[in-house]
Amino acid sequence: MAKWLIKLARAAVLSPEGWVHTTEIASKGGDYAKLKFWGLIEQKPHEDDPSKKDSGFWKPTSKGVEFVQARCNVPRVALVYNGKLIKFENDNETVSIIDCLGKKFDYRELMGTDYSGL
Repeated sequence: MAKWLIKLARAAVLSPEGWVHTTEIASKGGDYAKLKFWGLIEQKPHEDDPSKKDSGFWKPTSKGVEFVQARCNVPRVALVYNGKLIKFENDNETVSIIDCLGKKFDYRELMGTDYSGL
């Protein structure tokens, strides 16, 4: 999800209003949507048909951009029930984007040399 958020933040910079369709960012499944529980992304309402579940367009929030830039941390665990955030398990236990990427991904390599424009 952290890698997807980085891709979203990069793509949003290039989009006129910041909205990016999920088809523009490769992902396996829909786990990325869980980022909304931490306030890192927001979903564009479906304008043509409000009864439809979603529009497929997302953008990072200002907090999401700060997280991508490694300028803030978020709680490690969100407790969710029936699609609603119940609470964060332990507000004192936080993680950075670097923590979330783990050893599988290199933050500097993903971000490149200049990410201040996000």
